[in-house]
Amino acid sequence: MKNIIAGLCLLSFAVALNCPAIERSELSPEAAALVPATDITIVVLKDGTKVEGIKTAETPEKVTLKVKKSASISMAKEIEKVNIKSINKADAGSMLASRLLTYKVDSTNSLPEQTYKKVLALFDEFLAKCATLPEATEIKKIREDFGDELKRVQRGMTKIDGEWLTPVCAAVKRFNLATEQIATLQARPDFNTNQKVKDFYAGLLEKRRVAAKSLPKMIQDHLPRLIENREFDEAISEVKAFLDFWVQQVIKSEGRAEEVMQGMDFDYLLRMQKNIMAAYTASRPVAEKPARMPADKNMIYIPGGYFLMGGDVTDPKNDAFPAHIVYVSPFVIDKYEVTNEEYRKFVDHVKKTGDSSMEHPAAGLLKKHDAEGWNTPNLAGDKQPVAGVDCFDAYAYAKWVGKRLPTEAEWEKAARGVDLRVFPWCGTNSAAICAANYAGGRDLFVKEIDRQIPKVAPEPPARVGLFGKKEPPPPPPPTVIPAKPWDVDKLMPDLAIRETEAGKFDWNQRETPYTNDVSAYGLYHMGGNVSEWVSDVYSNGYYGVSPLRDPAGPRDGVMHVYRGGSYLSTSPSELSSCLRGFTVDKPKSGCTADGRAFVGFRCAKSLDVVAQPAVPPAQKPSAVSPATLKK
Repeated sequence: MKNIIAGLCLLSFAVALNCPAIERSELSPEAAALVPATDITIVVLKDGTKVEGIKTAETPEKVTLKVKKSASISMAKEIEKVNIKSINKADAGSMLASRLLTYKVDSTNSLPEQTYKKVLALFDEFLAKCATLPEATEIKKIREDFGDELKRVQRGMTKIDGEWLTPVCAAVKRFNLATEQIATLQARPDFNTNQKVKDFYAGLLEKRRVAAKSLPKMIQDHLPRLIENREFDEAISEVKAFLDFWVQQVIKSEGRAEEVMQGMDFDYLLRMQKNIMAAYTASRPVAEKPARMPADKNMIYIPGGYFLMGGDVTDPKNDAFPAHIVYVSPFVIDKYEVTNEEYRKFVDHVKKTGDSSMEHPAAGLLKKHDAEGWNTPNLAGDKQPVAGVDCFDAYAYAKWVGKRLPTEAEWEKAARGVDLRVFPWCGTNSAAICAANYAGGRDLFVKEIDRQIPKVAPEPPARVGLFGKKEPPPPPPPTVIPAKPWDVDKLMPDLAIRETEAGKFDWNQRETPYTNDVSAYGLYHMGGNVSEWVSDVYSNGYYGVSPLRDPAGPRDGVMHVYRGGSYLSTSPSELSSCLRGFTVDKPKSGCTADGRAFVGFRCAKSLDVVAQPAVPPAQKPSAVSPATLKK
């Protein structure tokens, strides 16, 4: 802005030799205002330097010019004729060119939209009337710079400290700058005694509060256009900036978190993101494709893209708060949990060779990798998932087989998909009708087996009760399905499998429309069976500071995160795709406090991807109205 103002004030003129002149009267009033009515003399020195000003005197030996140094200061300059190459009278076109050449875009801040339009109109007039002047090429370049900035401003962007920001990001930036000013004022020695300082401080607080309150409407007005144009990257960046602002900045800066949180509509944050994801999913943007798929047929491809991570919770104290949109790059993940058989091969290798090349840097020396589950016969079957291993065991095995542990975000994307599922399985958001391997799921099998295969109690000896009255025999006991992991590639307990093979039981003949524990992408047992280690360490507040792209968890932490329910789960809520688990009493053992093994893992692998062409405009979705976003 300062450069433009200076350009409008300073009188700096250039000469154009051998070019057609243009009269000042031929210019528009706006352009003519930049060209002084007084004749200007241009002296070209033999070294190429140009001196411009009003000629006030001339002798055989020298020329004297009145040269403007600023809008209010002029100085006399005497020039020896022996040093002069030529003396010319400036024309209006050359003078206008000289003025326009002083215009440069501000590298720090953007200008008001109208200022850009006025400046561009001047450039366009010059290029239309004076296109043959030598300055035209440079002026075209400057005009392109201003034109590019105008386009950004018209899209709602603002440049602050040299960075182009979307509306919400810009508002947040101003909020943070105000916060810095407030901190500076608070640090002044006279903060409590200088009334002017206190008044200014109070004004900053109010301005900052007003800015915060204006953000919901700002994003409400801005998002529909971004969604209509399928500018999802920008839309989601706006949402993230808005979310980070409310969850982190406002609560912290206001200094009264409890009071502020009570007045905040956290449901609004959740609704806004759900509507963004609905539009994103409905638009079916072309997913990135892997440049080369791995040969392992037991690994499932998970396409890259955005998804909503975190639970439908509006309590900032909940570790699944806030729900937040993240981008996960394409990857592949094991269809099944790692089995005891597979894991034993790894342990045998380490014991036979002493190889420690795959160990986690924080793992202990000569680490013993035996699974705690092997001490319990019900958990040690070859095809059952390994259970009772710690996060370092899982890390080492994954590296040994050329893979890695999935991140929390990758695991949740693979379990949840993009259609906001509360639980991993397809077709339902209710755990009550899923036959996952947890207490409730096993109970479904018990009831169905007993329905399809009614038990007939053996005829008992006659029983005579009090007063000689005969009593009916007791009913047969219900079927019992033990609480243990199922084989990783089986979705039914052993008993149901045996009865099916015997032709006595058919799960497809069930009366109630139950479903199995298979995720949106076809992964087995992400709800029950065993819980699964991921690579992230645990932090209660991490979701509030999580990066937008490929979050990998906090850098530091003691406890690692596990995901998914297990065969020991008793509540359906433990099977949620969003639930974050961590062991408190034995944080690295993969066991409960009383020593029952329940945590295993599955592996993942990164992929090289190739970008796909953008979807043509004809395939853009219909406009999304502000009213739709408010739902």
